[in-house]
Formats: sequence, C-alpha cells, structure tokens
Amino acid sequence: KAGKESARRRCGLSPVTIGYLDGEMQRILLEECNHESILGGVAVVMHHYIGKSNLAVRWHRDNLIPLTHKQHMDLHSHPELCAAYDTMIKKIKGDDWIIGLHAMSSKHVSWLDKELIEKYLNNEVDTYL
Repeated sequence: KAGKESARRRCGLSPVTIGYLDGEMQRILLEECNHESILGGVAVVMHHYIGKSNLAVRWHRDNLIPLTHKQHMDLHSHPELCAAYDTMIKKIKGDDWIIGLHAMSSKHVSWLDKELIEKYLNNEVDTYL
C-alpha cells in the first residue's frame, strides 16, 4: 500500500481527487456508450482493462470497457472466466487496440493535472498526459 500512496502523491493528485475523477469517468463514459456493454446487456460499470494502478491509462477511453454488473463481477470473482472474456474483448476491439493500449500504458507518469484530465473526459483535449 505504501508504494501506491507514494505513487499517487508523486503524480500530484490526492486520493480524494483520484476518487472524484474515477466517478466522473464512470458517469461520462457510460453516457457516451449509451450504457451498452461491449459484451451485450446494460452497462453499469467501466472496467479497467489494464488495472487502475497504471495512471498512464487509468482514465484513458481505450482502457475502459463498458460491462454489466454480472460481467464485471465474473471478471473479478471467477478467474476461470477471465480468459474467455479477455478473448471476446480482444476480438471485438482488435489487435491495433491492444498494441496501442500496451504502448500507452508503458509511459512514465510523474505528474497529472486534474483540470487536464477533466478536459480529456469532456472531449476538450486528446490526451491528459
């Protein structure tokens, strides 16, 4: 936990600000996808394909997958289903998506700006990095 907290302090965002941005991201991106899960059904959550600890892609649209509650719980509670979901998501999103996402996730993040992330979420800028 100490490593996560120091990483958050280094990036310039408090845990409260990160929580606020996470909530805004969920609200805005669920509206953008009309609450449609990528795997079918009504999406209620945006799943982080690459975990939230990676700040380079934490709020990036390409890293967020709209899922139903059951689909999201399956991913986190039933490891035997993860590979099947992963295969379906990769098939839908395509090879270029995963290559680009992994390249983006490898970027070093030392500082983030709350206002820039908000502008990104509101489609006012192309990136928050």
